[in-house]
Amino acid sequence: MVSEDKLVEIIEKQTKISTQIEGRLSSIDNKFEKVLDKYGEFHSDMKVMKILLVIMVGLVGAIFITSLTTII
Repeated sequence: MVSEDKLVEIIEKQTKISTQIEGRLSSIDNKFEKVLDKYGEFHSDMKVMKILLVIMVGLVGAIFITSLTTII
């Protein structure tokens, strides 16, 4: 049979390990949230850049078409 002191020691080790695991999981969760926030900002910036790119391509295409029609 295991003595009480040994059981108390085992329980203390397990609680210490579980608190370390909880701390690591919360730090991973915080890092993941930061990455998601950065990705969300990056993603919205990419949407704006795509819209600007479409506008620029449209303007260049319009200038090209008008220059073709003035040459012809």
